[in-house]
Amino acid sequence: MKMTDDDLLAFLRREQDDARQYMSGEVQSDRHDALAAYLREPYGTEEDGRSQVVASDVFDVVESLLPELVEVFVAGEEVVRFDPVGPEDVAGADQATSACNHVLTKQNNGFLILYTAAKDALMLRTGAVKWYWEDKRVATFQTLRIADEMQLAVWLMTNPGAEVLSQSQTDEGLLEIRVKKIERKKQCRIVNVHPDAFFVSPKHNSILLDEAPYVAHIERRTLSDIRDMGFEVDEEDLKEATAPREDDDLRQYRSGDFLRRMDNEADRSQTTGWLAEEYVLVDYDGDGIAERRRILRLGDKILENEETSHVQMAGWSPYLLTHKFDGQSAADLVGEFQRMRTELWRLQMDAAFAAVNQETVVQTNA
Repeated sequence: MKMTDDDLLAFLRREQDDARQYMSGEVQSDRHDALAAYLREPYGTEEDGRSQVVASDVFDVVESLLPELVEVFVAGEEVVRFDPVGPEDVAGADQATSACNHVLTKQNNGFLILYTAAKDALMLRTGAVKWYWEDKRVATFQTLRIADEMQLAVWLMTNPGAEVLSQSQTDEGLLEIRVKKIERKKQCRIVNVHPDAFFVSPKHNSILLDEAPYVAHIERRTLSDIRDMGFEVDEEDLKEATAPREDDDLRQYRSGDFLRRMDNEADRSQTTGWLAEEYVLVDYDGDGIAERRRILRLGDKILENEETSHVQMAGWSPYLLTHKFDGQSAADLVGEFQRMRTELWRLQMDAAFAAVNQETVVQTNA
């Protein structure tokens, strides 16, 4: 029997909750500590009047590994190369190579994507990217200089959707028309996914996501964003789409700072809610075989539900742990050494300061 929408929602909530608990417990705490160590933030054990220096082991290791890691992908003329299996595949392989390199490096900022994914993994255990086909509304503006209204009418007929914004007459007697055109820009987009917004089922045991029962990218999006994607939603739909973690309603951990993202009441198009892009293995059609489905969900409102062949996301970790999705980061390996060196440095600094700045104390109550 085919699943009802209520059954599917209940299934998705359970999967999301399991993934949230798995990714938001010790994993998120370790990521918080790693990023704090990278930024050389205080440990909380500092005392007034004592040295508060912080060692930079995590920063040094991450930044020393990063250039060589990124160079592997971007040093040559081709970031990706398709090799033919037989002579009949040579032309197709060359075309695929050219197309993929063009999409990654020309249509998208390939260097920054690879750099961010590499650095995320070195610091936070997991670097993730996703790819999708974007159909975006883009406004273009143009100024026309034409002879008369008839010529303007002809131009508007050949440019459907164009809108006249202003009209004036030049000293030469021409009409100067300011027009606006709305066009749909279509292209393949590749974007980074922040590890805190990337959720994987605890039942999954590999960094490869092909067989993962549940993978999700859950991020805060505006009403304008979702309507531009072609979905009819209103402000209440977004307000009811709650965060995957309790504290995410008020803050997101980005670049060492908790950034408050509140809705701007002066512009309703900026009302925000949490949009989940989920890839699940589920027997939705009731044939007894679980199929891969891609679901866009805004809280309890399913915007899109379609069968797909693969997960359009990928992750990597610098130090894999067998039979686990998340491995270890460079920060995990050297974080404790940074804490130890910090304590030793502080003791040395305090001792040197006391030796150089000796004071004479006279006891008067003897």
